[in-house]
Amino acid sequence: MLFEIGSISKVFTGVLLADAVLEGKLTLDDTLTQRLPVKFGYAGAGAVTLKQLATHTSCLPRLPANVLNPEGDDPYAQYDRKAMFEYLASAKLQAQPPCEPAYSNLGVAILGVVLETILVDAQLSFHRNASGQIAGLTLHQNGQDVPARRDAAPPPHVEFPSPTALAEYAEEYDFGNFQPGATITVRATPEVLLARLTGQQELPVFSIGKDQFEYDVVVATLTFERDQAGKVIAVVLHQNGRDMRSPKR
Repeated sequence: MLFEIGSISKVFTGVLLADAVLEGKLTLDDTLTQRLPVKFGYAGAGAVTLKQLATHTSCLPRLPANVLNPEGDDPYAQYDRKAMFEYLASAKLQAQPPCEPAYSNLGVAILGVVLETILVDAQLSFHRNASGQIAGLTLHQNGQDVPARRDAAPPPHVEFPSPTALAEYAEEYDFGNFQPGATITVRATPEVLLARLTGQQELPVFSIGKDQFEYDVVVATLTFERDQAGKVIAVVLHQNGRDMRSPKR
């Protein structure tokens, strides 16, 4: 079941901002010019601070001017990061912040994007076809953009191992038999495994069964091997019809 939680998400955004400040990742006085890759046409918009976004004193409107259907049931359905940045590039405030508090969905949405760039190592952009259906996505990570098209296949079976279970796979594996000097580096986060082949970007892999993980943006899987004691000793990369075994270094 899905629930429209609406502006409750603003509370979560504020909590994430407070955590980021306490962790020293940013300050409340940081400006949009400092935190977003936008060339602001008007300095006033770029000088808006994160505190002003969180307290609705940024002088920004409730909705951006380039929302396609501001009176619709979901005016944000077609609104993405690109549209937001285009708006900010030409945004001209009606006054100099801080203004008297005025409710702004836009301001908190911008704050969410700022926090996303600080707290998340990767972003996804979804693309719609002419009928408005999601047709694909692009993974933005480590300065690279990796596109993926949606197909008619059913969604894959995905499991969610515990952080302790994921940590068992975190090693460097020798890929030198297939690419001289190369390794497959597997890193565990509390939520997911990240795998990187030398010279390529780090990508998430998702558990689909015991010791089996699947990439989401490329057609490839990883199978980990264990010894009789149950310790991980190797990984096999299955890609392009090949099974490439890499022992732990």
